[in-house]
Amino acid sequence: MNVSEKFLATMEFDLSTPPPLWEMAYWTATLERWRKEGMVDFLDGDPNDARRLGKMSVKGRPVVKDSSGQESTLGLEKLSEMFPGDYWIYPQYERQVLEDRGDRQIIIDRIGVKMEISLEGSIPRYLEWPVTKREEWERYKAERLNAKTPGRYPENLDGLICEYNKRDISVRLG
Repeated sequence: MNVSEKFLATMEFDLSTPPPLWEMAYWTATLERWRKEGMVDFLDGDPNDARRLGKMSVKGRPVVKDSSGQESTLGLEKLSEMFPGDYWIYPQYERQVLEDRGDRQIIIDRIGVKMEISLEGSIPRYLEWPVTKREEWERYKAERLNAKTPGRYPENLDGLICEYNKRDISVRLG
């Protein structure tokens, strides 16, 4: 049974089929600890090169996501692919750093949430939301949740759907 079939069986509550073994992110501090405990790096070259990990970084510290090498190191299955497009908040806000406290920052993220984040990797502390009143919701909905906003979907959407239907892994939105 391939990963896509396992995923679909899980979504259909088929308890006889084990779910896919996935992990979507690793905190930098966790990877550093695993390296100290003997984890062999899964890439050639600098293990802290966020560009080679193909992911994002916070102050140059990699946050690993969707790494096929890491998945094989941990015995995980191939992660679902991200379908291109912006299916949630679009256009997104520009990320802003409001305050830098050394190991922590107060930011407004790409969906408009004000939060305190740890640069060492941790769950953020949410401070303010972009919508608190009905009129803010109406404006937010019209400006950022409109399915017809130009640029939200790839121009070759129909072709991509046909191509993804041929693959043996699941595809996720957002």
